[in-house]
Amino acid sequence: MRAQSFMLYGVSLFLLCMINACGGSKPSAEKSNPPAPTSTSDQAVKPEEKAPTRVDTVNGSMQETKKPEYQSPQTAVSSQQTAGSFAVQAGAYKMQDNAERIAAIAKERFNRSVSVIYDNVSGLYKVMVGTFTTKEDARQFRDQMVQQFPADYKDAWVSEIAPK
Repeated sequence: MRAQSFMLYGVSLFLLCMINACGGSKPSAEKSNPPAPTSTSDQAVKPEEKAPTRVDTVNGSMQETKKPEYQSPQTAVSSQQTAGSFAVQAGAYKMQDNAERIAAIAKERFNRSVSVIYDNVSGLYKVMVGTFTTKEDARQFRDQMVQQFPADYKDAWVSEIAPK
């Protein structure tokens, strides 16, 4: 019963906010006083506040679990990278912490070599998964990634690893 009351209250508050937001967006020919709020909740939407812009995003839920172990980017680029000539790029991020977080998730999910490489040209940290000797092998693995986690890796692609 308590959960139903909470749900009803939440839906009512959402609808009230939507009605207020939609009603105030049309210009009026006559001046009138704005309607008084019918809810005393602190959760009311303030139209003058702007939503923060997102820099790097990943679809997924955050859980309070132990952080997976991950090698630092300086040690991750090793002889593993030179063994193959292709890898799957899972993403590119402006912030190193985001790239390392995604790399740790990929390492845990796929049990493959994962590295974060800083690209001086673009200024991005690239998350590279696996090492493959042929482009076809890398494409097959990329397809497996997308099939298992479509929301997270739909934009992943095969990238050639530059020789050292």
